[in-house]
Amino acid sequence: INSISSNGQVTPHLITIGGLGDDHQPLNDSWILDISSLIWYQINLPECVTKRYRHSMTAYHISNNRVWIIITGGASQYNRSDNADIPVTGCDVTIIVELVYTNDKWCVENIWNSEEMITNREYLQRRMTEIQSEEELLMRDRSVPRALSPPQNQ
Repeated sequence: INSISSNGQVTPHLITIGGLGDDHQPLNDSWILDISSLIWYQINLPECVTKRYRHSMTAYHISNNRVWIIITGGASQYNRSDNADIPVTGCDVTIIVELVYTNDKWCVENIWNSEEMITNREYLQRRMTEIQSEEELLMRDRSVPRALSPPQNQ
């Protein structure tokens, strides 16, 4: 479970992707909880994203209405005979899911696996440049002293 929110523009949300069921099989689903209304809604993601458990996940905020969910590692299957997890391998080891907040809910806009991150490097770099620009503006705004208004004559 990970939290997603943005600078006060969107109410906080929790996201859960995958997990292990009682039968030791991957749950293969993903859900978002709107904290303010306590309503869950399912988001449709491909099996390469959801069919995993014991993975790491973090939210990276791109803008007020855009977030990357970065999912890495984990297992995709449980081998009962060996009593061992079968790890996620190949280009699906790391996945980025780009979510956009629109019409009062988070929606999937893009999904990249490790291989696609390389082929979409230009898009990812552009997004990173946008993030850096926003951060620089934010830091500048915080460092510029605000002029005080003169007292009003009464």
